[in-house]
Amino acid sequence: MSGREQISNYLKSFSRYLASLSSEDAAEVIQEIESHIYDVIDQQEMAGKEANIESILAGLGAVSYTHLT
Repeated sequence: MSGREQISNYLKSFSRYLASLSSEDAAEVIQEIESHIYDVIDQQEMAGKEANIESILAGLGAVSYTHLT
């Protein structure tokens, strides 16, 4: 699975748990998380390291259900 696919799957899983938010708010949260992921990738690559997507996503934590109210 490519890095983009891993990120996409992570964000799709995460978005399921934002159902209690308005669609605009949920989209904003997903956009912020995606931006953070790509910022970390850029930082790693600028430091001369190969970006490890699995490690980055693991650092964000597993997607699990929590009440957002």
